[in-house]
Amino acid sequence: MDSLTVHYLARALDGRWRGRRVAALAFDRDERAVVMAVDGAPSIRFILATPGGAAETDRVPPDSLHLAGWRVASVSAPEDDRHLVILLERVGKFRGSPARRASVEVSFLPTAYGARLRGEAGESRMGARLPAPGAPRPVLGDGELARAIGAPDRAALLKGRWMSAAVIAWLSAEPALAVDRYRDLCRLPETPPPPVGPLWSPMGGSAIDDRDETPAAVPPDDRRARAIARMERELRGAADAPRRRAAAHALAALGHAPAPARIALADGEVEIAPRPGERASRAADRLHAEASAMERALSMLPARIAAMRASAMSPPRPRATPRARAGAPRVARPFREYRSSGGLDIWVGRGAASNDALTFRESAPDDVWLHARDVAGAHVVLRWSRDEPPPARDLAEAAAIAAWHSRARGSTVAPVDWTRRKHVRKPRGGPPGLVLVDKVKTVNARPSEKLERSLRRTD
Repeated sequence: MDSLTVHYLARALDGRWRGRRVAALAFDRDERAVVMAVDGAPSIRFILATPGGAAETDRVPPDSLHLAGWRVASVSAPEDDRHLVILLERVGKFRGSPARRASVEVSFLPTAYGARLRGEAGESRMGARLPAPGAPRPVLGDGELARAIGAPDRAALLKGRWMSAAVIAWLSAEPALAVDRYRDLCRLPETPPPPVGPLWSPMGGSAIDDRDETPAAVPPDDRRARAIARMERELRGAADAPRRRAAAHALAALGHAPAPARIALADGEVEIAPRPGERASRAADRLHAEASAMERALSMLPARIAAMRASAMSPPRPRATPRARAGAPRVARPFREYRSSGGLDIWVGRGAASNDALTFRESAPDDVWLHARDVAGAHVVLRWSRDEPPPARDLAEAAAIAAWHSRARGSTVAPVDWTRRKHVRKPRGGPPGLVLVDKVKTVNARPSEKLERSLRRTD
């Protein structure tokens, strides 16, 4: 998401949210996204897990009451910067007492995707450490712009304010109109110029509107379409892998010198967005890791997208219906789904309420239940109801998934408790997600993002 799009996104959100009460705010660390909802409008999901970043309407309100009751004071973006700033306030409890202030900041910088919530009580952060807002690039002069368009000189164009690949393509399409178009763009008209496009996508559809509407439940086909759209965005961003790798090599040659904000390549500059005090060698390691992730996306995503498109055209396969308590109403499955290498289903709760629903409504009494020991984490169910213990490999994979969806994610090895679901009970009056467990056994698991991705259900 370029700086011009972020500017218009902030402007639209300010008109839509200013003065409204915050319904919920959540940092979705599993999906690397920020979800925010205000009264009377759909939730918005700011996606930080894909190159370029994106914003979508979210059909499921975030499972968090953090900052509930606060109001949106303003939404803005620093000029020519990919940085969204949401200022919040809450009136004092007593008449005449000062209002409380807080802010939510989201960075769409390719090398510094992250979010930060700051208030009087402290700071909560997700993703990269947010850099300070950058100085706006200079507005290109008419002659300078005309020469760069005629050359064409992409590197010179990218040094201009609001410039991005989309803006350059729009200006280059009509060279005779490029100067007038750029002047109009720099005036930031009320209507977003063509390079901006839809500010966010409600399930891959249209641009933002100001109608108050209550989001409906997401049909399975829409969820599949959204997953395909996300993978396609990631695939398009991954095309920048060679330039990322080249920038990393150039940084490595600088050694222990301070990392620069940008580095020049033959086909233009690459933004580095160094972290405070970061040295060139450390920034090089970071860019090498990003390039490797992009290269993996280039090799894996085309097949995954094709498989999901094929599954959308074929009739759905019958699935076993989990047993539920007699008389209990059926609800939509509130969990993530995985499949072990042995073909067993692994279900993972999405939050406290989801954990309760998974454990006490969706799973069978003899299923295997897992949870990372002594840390907060998701309830995990391995669908295995035979009398004998589950296969060792399937149990190890379910334990690794449980460790990944817990606070032990960063550990090399994490202990995971398991038992039959019938030995899990809820204490009287206990909050959602709290359980008591008997007859526990423990396995050591290695949290692995590679394993988590490979076991995800895509059908």
